[in-house]
Amino acid sequence: MELTKLIVLLTEEIGIEPACSVMLGLPGDTKESVNRTINFVNSIPEISYSNFSIANPYPGTELYDWAKNSKHGLKLLINNFSEYKRYDYSPIEVNDLKQKDLVRLQKIGLVKIHLRPKRIFAAIKMLGFFNLVFLFFNFIKFPQVCIQKKGSLKHEANSLY
Repeated sequence: MELTKLIVLLTEEIGIEPACSVMLGLPGDTKESVNRTINFVNSIPEISYSNFSIANPYPGTELYDWAKNSKHGLKLLINNFSEYKRYDYSPIEVNDLKQKDLVRLQKIGLVKIHLRPKRIFAAIKMLGFFNLVFLFFNFIKFPQVCIQKKGSLKHEANSLY
């Protein structure tokens, strides 16, 4: 973990904005391990952006076979992947993480990283204060409404997440 922190610090020092992606719901994940991951990402102030995604076991992948056959703690909840949504939904459960747990932890991760002063100031600069407040409250209340309004400012800002 210390090496990760050092690499992020060095990345910022050479002028590259540090960012990371986190995948939730992988084999072996538990409530405890996901919370540790969220806290670890949040403990590195140089990370200005992080995406928290829930694993999606697409047909034809090893992850899909595992989830379909309930291996490695995974359980597939859908067969129709047209129902899949990037936020506010999980196509799987894993170990002690139910669907609602994964969605809640995804939101916690997103809120923790994006409510940092550094991230807020960057978003205000890009979108303007009132647009950002509007988007934030709508995302918290109605995440799918924000995501589905393609071509709108809401969609563009949501792509930040």
